[in-house]
Amino acid sequence: MQSSGMSLRAISRKLGMGRDSVTRFLRAGSFPERATTRRPRTINPVVDELRTLWDSGIHNAKELHRRITATGFTGSWEMVRRCVAPWRDAVVQTHTPGRKALPRPPHWKLARISSERLSWLLLQSDIKREPAEQQMIDQLLANCEPVRTATNLVLQFRQILPQRQSEALLRWTELATHANVAAEIRTFAEGLLRDWPSVKAAVEMPWSNAWAEGHVNRIKLIKRKMYGRANFDLLRIRVLARGP
Repeated sequence: MQSSGMSLRAISRKLGMGRDSVTRFLRAGSFPERATTRRPRTINPVVDELRTLWDSGIHNAKELHRRITATGFTGSWEMVRRCVAPWRDAVVQTHTPGRKALPRPPHWKLARISSERLSWLLLQSDIKREPAEQQMIDQLLANCEPVRTATNLVLQFRQILPQRQSEALLRWTELATHANVAAEIRTFAEGLLRDWPSVKAAVEMPWSNAWAEGHVNRIKLIKRKMYGRANFDLLRIRVLARGP
């Protein structure tokens, strides 16, 4: 702009900047890089101590966090995990003595899987799994007893309920309350035991309140559709008539 003959006042007015700023930029000759503010990290004073603990063989981030917290560190466990992540990668890549890289099959493609997808893979035996998914399921069931127990309990429950076997269901609930499984399964089994007479009747008897529940839902639907636009007489006609 200045080379085209514009004055400082015209340049500052066009750019919406002060004249002092325009003058400073013009005297710089080139665009001055903005200096970045580098704030010291909370973990910086204990990095050397972390490295010493790491070299001594302690590679668990939570254990490292517990050790340095005892010396006065006030940061979070996540800070420690981020700090040692490059060291962990270096250990795996360089194969340092005393530590071997975890072998992965050539077809391994699963970096992370959601809990919903994992539950589906565990409980559906008639689906086609990817080779990596099948290997992950096999390793999980072989190495994690709570997951293996919970999976077996859920599969047993799915077989017992359609057969209407109350005694088998009672044995299942007693087993589930004492098994090393998630709290949700144990709470569900305890609830069945607390209301066992009703549960037993629902399993053994051929009658069900499904029809009554269906009619209740239909009446609620009709009421919501005509809310504020009709009286009880019209509601009665619509409920007694067929259709919604």
